[in-house]
Amino acid sequence: FSFALAFACPAHTVLVLPTELQAASLPETANTNAPNTPLSGTCGESITWELEEVPMEDASDKTWYHLSLTGEGSMDQSLFWDIHTETVIISPWMDYREGILSLTIGEGITSICDYAFLGLSSLTSLELPDSIISIGNSAFRETASLTSVTCGAGLKRIGNNAFFNASSLSSVHLPEGLEELGSYAFSGCTRLSGISLPESLAAIGHSAFFPSGLTSITIPRNVSSILPSAFSGTPLEEIHVQDGSQYYQAQNNVLYGLREDGTPQKAIAYAVSAPANTVTLAEGTETIGAYTFSKAKNLTSLGLPSTLTEIGLGAFSRCSSLNSLRLPNQLQTIGEDAFWGCKSLQEISIPDSVTTVGNRAFSFCDALTAIHIGNLCTSRIEWGNALQNSKSIRTVTVAPENPYLTSIDNVLYDKAHTTLYYYAPMKPDDTYWVLAPVTAISSHAIGQVPSIEKLYLPSTLAKLCPYSIFANQNLDSIYFSGNAPNGAQAKEVIDNCAEDLLLYRTASSTGWGSDAHWLSHPLSFWDPVADLLETGPFWKPSPSGKPIPSRKQPLLK
Repeated sequence: FSFALAFACPAHTVLVLPTELQAASLPETANTNAPNTPLSGTCGESITWELEEVPMEDASDKTWYHLSLTGEGSMDQSLFWDIHTETVIISPWMDYREGILSLTIGEGITSICDYAFLGLSSLTSLELPDSIISIGNSAFRETASLTSVTCGAGLKRIGNNAFFNASSLSSVHLPEGLEELGSYAFSGCTRLSGISLPESLAAIGHSAFFPSGLTSITIPRNVSSILPSAFSGTPLEEIHVQDGSQYYQAQNNVLYGLREDGTPQKAIAYAVSAPANTVTLAEGTETIGAYTFSKAKNLTSLGLPSTLTEIGLGAFSRCSSLNSLRLPNQLQTIGEDAFWGCKSLQEISIPDSVTTVGNRAFSFCDALTAIHIGNLCTSRIEWGNALQNSKSIRTVTVAPENPYLTSIDNVLYDKAHTTLYYYAPMKPDDTYWVLAPVTAISSHAIGQVPSIEKLYLPSTLAKLCPYSIFANQNLDSIYFSGNAPNGAQAKEVIDNCAEDLLLYRTASSTGWGSDAHWLSHPLSFWDPVADLLETGPFWKPSPSGKPIPSRKQPLLK
């Protein structure tokens, strides 16, 4: 079995299995009619199990079974999970898992161990006795035909991934007395449109319903812990909190975590299918959690509070209608993928207070044409990574008082002109000379520029970062004035440019033979002294006035 769920995350636009689930893959094959495999045995100190054949007239080509467990106490975890190798063991009924239609767990059994009924793909319904206190991690994972679950009155805990990818599950009854709902517990239950959480519930784990089919949710008053992304990826239309909660509050379909004084501190979930086209977050809110507004398809504008300091991972990713955004002046952190895929966003102004902008924060913003960078107090932001794949950017400006950055003709450099951070993709020039003091070009700095054909690199250049020059379909000539740069292989730093791309080096330069990967592109000689090339603001033009070297000169062998 394998599993990947499409979701709001960016370029990595799939939800990958949690690490423990990757290790817990089912065996490759199963023999549902294995004559040498026992049909009964023990699975706990005082628990026995038995498989009984179930006649099925309309499916006589296959043997079907009812699995029953009887006895007392806990199941034996060592029969299902090897703690030394951290792998799933061939459990007693594993060979029959695809043929088990029904399951009975007897009164007196107190816990279902981890991975106990993993992959029972034909099981359609489940009713647990009152004696069951705990459902273990991944206990009913990958039960694709399971449609209904009724839990007994004694249940206290549902473990991590317990019903992970039970894709047909549409009805769940949880008893009063349940206290803990584990991480990914109902992740991938895409037909589960509603669930009633008991008042006794105290904790909801990470990504508990990420994603699922929930359209409405009410948080019980005693819930004191909701971990990140608990309701991300769900088509919620409404979010409510039961009266009397000291920990959470819902306003305008935004779920907030509260301070001790009862005021909103963190936005942690939003009903992304609500019809509202604008949302104003409560003043006092400091943080917007991971994926909180992801895929809020109706939002066109936001009102962010002056108190906001952090926008979390993917917080507004895939808000495809969002076209107006004003970031507040106290904002410090814009997380990875924060505005990934906001296809209608046209302009961004980064406040002076921002110190962190994560990778892909503004990636795939198709309508984004201008970005203004304020008086930032750090130079450690990788702007190429933050803006990659936003191909319409034409204008890049920087506040004059910024001590670290400067924009020269829509190309972003550090103040000393030693690092090139970003080149606006819609800059119209077909030829560009990188400034002579530059020693490094950052990752994704010069990418998806349709106009550029020739690029001249100074003799000071010492380092090209991964994918620093990428996806420039018309870039057919790159001229190196100095030695081969260090730091990455050529096939990683210059990627997906013109098919007939030539790299030009000077006859006296070195380092090209020490890295065989430079030979992944054709190399040729050029003479920067003899040709009119060095015309940038830090270079003087050659007096010879000779033309740019011909692409027909012999290639290096």
